[in-house]
Amino acid sequence: MIEIIGLDEIAYKIIIAKLFMVCGAWICVLVAMLIDLYFGIQKSKSIGEHTTSEGFRRSIQKFAFYYSMMFFALIFDTLFLPVSISLNISFILKVAPLFSILCAAGLVLTEAKSVREKADQKLRRKTDKSRQEVINGLFDLIDKKDSIIELINTAKKEEEND
Repeated sequence: MIEIIGLDEIAYKIIIAKLFMVCGAWICVLVAMLIDLYFGIQKSKSIGEHTTSEGFRRSIQKFAFYYSMMFFALIFDTLFLPVSISLNISFILKVAPLFSILCAAGLVLTEAKSVREKADQKLRRKTDKSRQEVINGLFDLIDKKDSIIELINTAKKEEEND
């Protein structure tokens, strides 16, 4: 085993245990994301929507966002490592990567909520967005009504002259 000055055998055990727990947390987040992806594809098929590259692109963005959060949690756990080894606290608190576990738990719960969300709720959100786009389009038409009326009048005059 590689000797690091100032670390004894207990410190090595703490570091190894933290690494295993962090890897477990990262794997849990990955499994939760894959489950959400699977059920998301199933939901889109159930409402007759085809899977597109845009949906997969959002999944990749979510993956990058989630693992950047997990990486920051790992940084906080690493910064807390010397403090946890030197403190006279219980072994469980020394070993547990608290920030990574809390971050992973939050992300897994988010994915669980997404899986439990019904397909009709997703369809309703999409419909609400489309409705808002239609309303915005109507307001644009109202704003441009004078130019539209002028265009119609010009077309009528040209028709009458022919």
